[in-house]
Amino acid sequence: MADKKLQKDFEDHIKKCKKDNVEGVNRVLGYLREKDLDEKYQSDIISAIMKGKKMDSVQYALRNKLFKLFLALFGKVDHKVYVSKHNLLYIALESKSDKEKCLEAVLRAYHQNSLPIDLRTLPDQSKQRLYDGSWSSEIIKCLYNQTDSFFIPRGQKKAKMHALVYYNTFERSTPLHTTRAEAKEEAENMVLGLREGGFTVFEPLVDWTYEELLVHLREKIRQYKDESSVLVVCIMSHCGNGIIYDKNSIKGEINGILKITEELPNHLPVVSC
Repeated sequence: MADKKLQKDFEDHIKKCKKDNVEGVNRVLGYLREKDLDEKYQSDIISAIMKGKKMDSVQYALRNKLFKLFLALFGKVDHKVYVSKHNLLYIALESKSDKEKCLEAVLRAYHQNSLPIDLRTLPDQSKQRLYDGSWSSEIIKCLYNQTDSFFIPRGQKKAKMHALVYYNTFERSTPLHTTRAEAKEEAENMVLGLREGGFTVFEPLVDWTYEELLVHLREKIRQYKDESSVLVVCIMSHCGNGIIYDKNSIKGEINGILKITEELPNHLPVVSC
């Protein structure tokens, strides 16, 4: 346990950090460096309960919207142990003000330290706040960019989830236009799975040229970008090494397809496979 005198002095430095600025953060971290404490002892001081506050320094910084300080302090504790004991997502969602910034700070902390984001532990009331908030699209974007587990809230009333499916029926290893019998069934199963997941799936485009795919994708994005929260683009065809074959076995670049998705608004994540 941290020495009480050191802990009290450290708390005083934390409480004097009134603004979310670099100068205040440096003063707090400078105190730890000044005392020449090893990493374990620094972590103990940061994680010790603040007198009369019933929260440690990390939570104090988050609750008081000192986000730079929060990120700096979180970087000095044992991340995995800490998040197993403290639900930072819950604290952010229950914040009385600046929920968006609080949640953004928590997600950034998880991302910087390669921590998984688990929303299953959230109380139902907090989940509902996440789903129905006017800023829910931004939350989806953050989760998509900062975790390997792409989370799409099924109960979110404001999210409109769209999916595009493209597939070819030919066998590239045989003469052109030889039909691959399983292609249609595979595509139908993909459409069914997406619809069960809550997506609105447009009629699949079948046996396309590369240019036809680009035109179709660009047109759908133009039509629905303002009302979508999530877009899935599923392309089922022969491919490899960054290229994809169209119905005439002409090579097209996957990067050319992804380039079109850059036209999407910043809030809209795209999953392509």
